[in-house]
Amino acid sequence: AMITGTETLARKLKTAVIYFDLSHTSRGYYRLTLKHISDDASETAPMEITRRYADMLQESIERDPADWLWTHRRWKNPVKLPANDEPQAE
Repeated sequence: AMITGTETLARKLKTAVIYFDLSHTSRGYYRLTLKHISDDASETAPMEITRRYADMLQESIERDPADWLWTHRRWKNPVKLPANDEPQAE
């Protein structure tokens, strides 16, 4: 399951698409590598950009899983929803 809104927007605007590959080199230092996906998203087959993005993300995760998990640390805190007995704002 992937969110495809980015591809949809890029296709409508006929923009270039680039993957940002961030890797940790040492404490406090990172390397950002820009990887080309498409010059004009509207010229690609449907879901091609999302597939390429997923493949590049998979490579990044397999290369260094700890970096990926660190960048997604925001998921460690669960979202607190209001209890069912609390009145809902209108």
